[in-house]
Amino acid sequence: MHCCDRTPTVPARPVPPPAYAAPISAQDALKQAMGPARQYEVARPAEETKISASFWNRRTGAVESSHKPSSMQKRKHQINSLAFDCKERSAELQARAAQGFKTKAQTMAKYGW
Repeated sequence: MHCCDRTPTVPARPVPPPAYAAPISAQDALKQAMGPARQYEVARPAEETKISASFWNRRTGAVESSHKPSSMQKRKHQINSLAFDCKERSAELQARAAQGFKTKAQTMAKYGW
């Protein structure tokens, strides 16, 4: 038997649990259950968006008022359709931005401080 044939065995030590584990809120648990693709999805607000705009109707020869843009106005990127989209998505963007901000405790827990 050669002296290098045997490798020393080192007994495995159990890994201690972390000293502090941040509690998981119900919202975080729901996000984890939904998976990574839906984690950043934000629910749309229930309120209806209304932006009034006046248009000339050549059939009737009068000015008409509308609250929602038509499909033609959306396709042509008219300013009222862009304003409608902006107002409709503003609440969603604010909610998404608010989710991105973390508290000091969450940030410190991430780095183990």
